[in-house]
Amino acid sequence: MSLHISDSTSVSGLLSSPPFVVVPGVINIRAFGGTPSGSSNTRIKPLHVFRSGELTRIDATGKSKLRELGITTIFDLRSDSEIAQYSSATPELPGIRVLLGVSDADIAQDYALSAIGVAPAFQVLEARFRTVPAFRENWEGAVNMGTAR
Repeated sequence: MSLHISDSTSVSGLLSSPPFVVVPGVINIRAFGGTPSGSSNTRIKPLHVFRSGELTRIDATGKSKLRELGITTIFDLRSDSEIAQYSSATPELPGIRVLLGVSDADIAQDYALSAIGVAPAFQVLEARFRTVPAFRENWEGAVNMGTAR
């Protein structure tokens, strides 16, 4: 699907349609409902798991909408340094537990594990990415991105 960001009517229509959920003050919030869970034939319960951008601009109506959606816990996976750099702490959300604590060390460890995780497929991925001009012309940058350096 090709979408021109300047087409505000199309963007507005998409943002107010599933899987997007309208929560005032929260960007890019989507529901994962109906998505296969990855184990057996089970699926994620509709409107049970959501993902979004940061919540720093949420207003009272948005907070009410989160409670209406039944959201009881938020996992803020941003690093402590990212939150500090952008002064973007998650605000108080009465009735909703916010779990923080992804340290910079934890994120560095996760990136290191990403490099290990793709190692068995690296030759296949390299062959695939070398056919893409943007990667081929900056192979060092592509390797750095793929190995989380």
